[in-house]
Amino acid sequence: MGANSIAVLHAREMVHRRTAHLDHVSTNLEARDKMRIFAVRRKLSLLLSILLLLASASVFFATRYSMKLHTSPNWAGYVMQGTDGVTMVSAKWTVPALDCQKTPNAYSTAWVGVGGLGHAAVWPFPQTGSDSNCVDGEQVDDYWCSYQTFKQYVVSPGDVIEAKVFRNNKEWFCSVNDVTVGKSNTKVLDYKYTGITSTSEWIVESTTISKGNRSKIGTLADFEKLTFGRMSISPGRLGTVGHQSQDNVSMTGPNGKVIAFPSWSAGVMTIIYK
Repeated sequence: MGANSIAVLHAREMVHRRTAHLDHVSTNLEARDKMRIFAVRRKLSLLLSILLLLASASVFFATRYSMKLHTSPNWAGYVMQGTDGVTMVSAKWTVPALDCQKTPNAYSTAWVGVGGLGHAAVWPFPQTGSDSNCVDGEQVDDYWCSYQTFKQYVVSPGDVIEAKVFRNNKEWFCSVNDVTVGKSNTKVLDYKYTGITSTSEWIVESTTISKGNRSKIGTLADFEKLTFGRMSISPGRLGTVGHQSQDNVSMTGPNGKVIAFPSWSAGVMTIIYK
C-alpha cells in the first residue's frame, strides 16, 4: 500500500490547533511575541510513526509497530491498553528546568489522558497537563486543560503538579493542582466526550507548531528527565498501573533515532531526554 493510501486511511486522526494565550504570562511571553509563531498543541491519537504531508496545511499520520517498542514522532511515555470503562487517570510530576541554551526554541508538554490510542480514537479527548517551552533562550511554563476548558495558567520550574481527568455523572472533568503554590482548577470539559476509554496515557509530547499555513512537530526541549509519580487509574478493578514493556512509547527524531524514552524503577516511570 502506498504512502498516500495509508495517509487517507488515517485521515480520521484529528488535529487540534490551540493557539497559545499570550496575554497571561507577563514579561516572559514577550519572547514568544518576537517569534510570531503560533504554538499549536495537537493532542491526537497515538502516532507510532509519521507521514508528514504539508499539502493544504494538512497533516496525516500512519501507524507502525516495532517488534519490541512502540515509537512515535511526538510522544514518549506509557499507554496502558485494555482499560475500557476507565473513569479516572492521574499522575504527579515536577515542572522541569529546561536547558534553553541547548534548545533555545523548543517545546515540551507533560500530560495525562484517556482514549488517545487507536483508529477508534476521536478528537478532542480528555487531557490535562503542563507546558515547558524554550522561547528565544528563555523558559516559559503553564498548565492547561483539554480544548481550552480553562485558560492556561503560569507555573514555574520546580513546581509540583497533580493532574487528572475523570468522569462524574456522564461528564468528563479535568483537574490540575499546583501543589507548590496552592493553586488549582477543576472544570467540566467544554465539549461532550463520547469516545473510547480503552487506553490511558501518561505522556511527554513535543508540541506541533504552525507558522503561516505550514505545520510541523517542533523541536523537543531538553527537559533532561521528568518522573510521573502516583500514576493511577479508576475504577479499582483495573488495578494499579503496572509496567508492561509493550505499552512503552519512545519518541524518535526525523532521523529515526530515539530522542526521549521511558525508564522504570520500582514501579515509577521517568521520561529521559536523550
